[in-house]
Amino acid sequence: MLLPITISYDVVQKIRGKYYLYRVTEAVWDPEKKNSKQKRQYIGPCDENGVLDESRRKRTDDVVKRPEALYWSKNIGQYHLLTHLADDSGLSAALTDAFGNDTGKDILALAIMRIAQPSSLRNIEDSIESTYLRELLDIDSDYSSQRMSEIVQRIGRNEDARKRYCAAAVKDSGVVIFDTTVLFSSSRLFDMLEYGRKYKKSGLPQVNMGYVHSLDRGMPVFYKLYPGSISDSVTVVNLIKELKGMGSSSQHLVMDRGFYSENNFRTMYTEGYGFTVPIPSGKNLFKSTLSEAIGDLENPENMFRFHGRTELFADITVGMPFSDIVDRDGAPIGTMRAIVYQNNDRRKDEIDTLAERIDSVEREAAKTEYTKENVSALFDGRNSDLRQLFDISEDNGMISLARKRNATSFAMRKCGRLILLTTSADTPEAVLELYRLRGWVEKDYEMLKDDMDGGLEYVRDAVSAEGVMFIQFIATGLRMYMNTQVSKDNGLRKLGIPSILKKLNLVTVSKIGGTMMVSEIGKKQRLIYEAFGIDPPVL
Repeated sequence: MLLPITISYDVVQKIRGKYYLYRVTEAVWDPEKKNSKQKRQYIGPCDENGVLDESRRKRTDDVVKRPEALYWSKNIGQYHLLTHLADDSGLSAALTDAFGNDTGKDILALAIMRIAQPSSLRNIEDSIESTYLRELLDIDSDYSSQRMSEIVQRIGRNEDARKRYCAAAVKDSGVVIFDTTVLFSSSRLFDMLEYGRKYKKSGLPQVNMGYVHSLDRGMPVFYKLYPGSISDSVTVVNLIKELKGMGSSSQHLVMDRGFYSENNFRTMYTEGYGFTVPIPSGKNLFKSTLSEAIGDLENPENMFRFHGRTELFADITVGMPFSDIVDRDGAPIGTMRAIVYQNNDRRKDEIDTLAERIDSVEREAAKTEYTKENVSALFDGRNSDLRQLFDISEDNGMISLARKRNATSFAMRKCGRLILLTTSADTPEAVLELYRLRGWVEKDYEMLKDDMDGGLEYVRDAVSAEGVMFIQFIATGLRMYMNTQVSKDNGLRKLGIPSILKKLNLVTVSKIGGTMMVSEIGKKQRLIYEAFGIDPPVL
């Protein structure tokens, strides 16, 4: 039996750095669960001693009041978590510093909604109305279609504020991951769209987005849009100029093989940037380095365990493949450190896959419909790289394939092997860990890329595109920060982010007449909050 106790006393509660006064009017004690629930009445903003602060009260002529319902129920669980993570990561404060209080809150609210309910920004008002997010962020404004257009345009036009945010974020980032992603759109009004290298796959023009991910902060700290025809091999030069212009202390770039180019090497050395980048397998340097490393790869001393698997390595010095490369002091660079990695489990799997693909092409070529004119159809799609492994001849209208011994042998030799060029002096294990982090970050980033593609469908111009992209950029950063926290806890890691948000979505706050109460928080939800180091929501 629940026993109501009629009492009356005031309580000062600190919420997001500010103090608020509440009056407790009744407590209900549950003798079985040994806890109580309070009914509170909100009085107003105050100082830490409970003295009301009239200057913080919102004037009624400044706020568009929505009619108060006598009863409603809203989701609070995941929004309580995400707002606290935004505070813990410094994201909330950084947005306020860069954009001011109101716009900063709008950006954060929209970014959180992109994580919790990734629907169109044009219909955000219907989605946010079912949540307690406005109250958590102390937002009184609506998110109608007209106001959303104004917000997006305001963010897009305010290039200085976006740069202030990124400059503060990159300032203390030592090692960063740089990569690009391709966004497609059919909008004819977005003038940065161009037909790029992936046009054949999508049939749509594209815009390239370069992003910088800080390993120190566990989240992306900078992004830039490039016209769709700009290749990866020329974006590093512009990136370094941007980072230096913002006062970045970043000194080491981790990139994929698409950024291996003479121009990028020249820029990184002369600007004093370190790097870790793979050698593309088609380069002569890859072949010569692998040949030199074969003996060391058989040395049992060059072996370590890496995430449950065995890696062999060869740590050697190779000649600089480009001429006239100098460091920031003008001294010539003649050699580089190359680390060759071999994973035997992966090597076996890749050789088996290569053999299966070669066999399937040879069996397909035996069919009578293939001639010299249409032989290219054999090497469409995933088999396009196999064309270089065969000599092709024709006899009485029949196609005949003969394997090129040297080419096929090299294709087998590179299976399960990776060669990293690096200026790092760390151990081979640490360098591989650094590079693998790039792959994991890329996977997490790709999970939200589809949301970005959809957002670009409706933009009117480049200004709107910049606004939409910045909101998604903040959402991506918050999600990645959350993922970093998840990876530190076995229980959270087993659940995964979608399941965590789904379980917390069961926590609601309800209003019945003049009383507001949070729903009973179950054991699973409580354990999730504890794992993040966050107290469950209490009104």
